[in-house]
Amino acid sequence: MGISGVGSVNSYIYNMKTGKLSTKDGLRDEFAEYFNDDLDGRDSHSLNGFDQQRKSGIKKMVSLMEEMGLGKNVLDTLQGDEIEITSEMADATTCIFSINGEKVFTVNAAVRYTQELPV
Repeated sequence: MGISGVGSVNSYIYNMKTGKLSTKDGLRDEFAEYFNDDLDGRDSHSLNGFDQQRKSGIKKMVSLMEEMGLGKNVLDTLQGDEIEITSEMADATTCIFSINGEKVFTVNAAVRYTQELPV
């Protein structure tokens, strides 16, 4: 896994019944572990704010899918409990999500600034 940033594109398998994320090839991945709460973000040297934004976006998207029918046309065609979620960091504040190759959700997050201390 490389460092996430603008232009990063990542694809994972999400199990709708378990709520767990895994890699497409089944290999260990820090972001999947972080998403599944098996790894604290502070314990990683490669996870950053873009990963935090991506985790939050996926969780919000899944919540909207379950509660409000977002992506219902995609979910109606499921063959089993798994979907492929792809995220693309378009810029510093925008992440675009696709389910099984169909764009369904865009997250625009505010940039976090640190407090400037007086000189």
